[in-house]
Amino acid sequence: MLGVMWNDTRITRPKMEIPANQSLVVVALLAALAAIAAPNASAALTVTNGDFETGGGFNANVSGWFDGTIGPNAWDDLFQDTNPLSPQAGTTVVWSGNANAQNFLYQPIGTKEASDATIDVSIVVGAGATGPFTIGIYQSATFSGADGTEVAGASGVTLIDSSTWDIAYAADAVGPEMTTLSLATANQSDPIFLRFHFGEDGMADGWLRGDNITMTVNPIPEPVTTALLGLGGLGLLFGRKRR
Repeated sequence: MLGVMWNDTRITRPKMEIPANQSLVVVALLAALAAIAAPNASAALTVTNGDFETGGGFNANVSGWFDGTIGPNAWDDLFQDTNPLSPQAGTTVVWSGNANAQNFLYQPIGTKEASDATIDVSIVVGAGATGPFTIGIYQSATFSGADGTEVAGASGVTLIDSSTWDIAYAADAVGPEMTTLSLATANQSDPIFLRFHFGEDGMADGWLRGDNITMTVNPIPEPVTTALLGLGGLGLLFGRKRR
């Protein structure tokens, strides 16, 4: 009887090892792809003369904005002033605190893009004023802004979103005021107006100064961006385990 000798040598497959430095390269590539896929901030929504340096001087009509003009240099109106709002340099805008003041200030800022979700609005205020302050956005297909014509409550105008709070700064005190407003109910075809209002009927005199109005548009994250960011997170976790 012939004996058969079996070689019991087993074939073992080598484990696939990814060096830590290669894992970091993968993570970097995923992060770069996520950045490329991320939608850019809207180029359609912009603020004009938010630092109030255009026009300058002391005048009733704030350059680039519509306000409640009553008359040239009227104290019951808004006006630009050469007196800086320390530590801000240059000119400022001044809201009257008189009971009968037309204290609205607004301008068209463009139209919404498909990727626009919210806007962050910031303004530096101060100078001893006390009273309610409102930042809002409005939309209309028919309204045309003009000095002396209020956008809030006008025919054909829709309120999109707004925030109101009480300003209470001591004399010469300065502080930033910021809010986030939703663009969810705005459409993509009609102009959007950014509006600021200070004061109310019957309030004591006060002179609110404002400067450096800025606006940042926040986009809606796209599904591909979210997926790539998730892959990037997995890549980081994988790279950490391999190390």
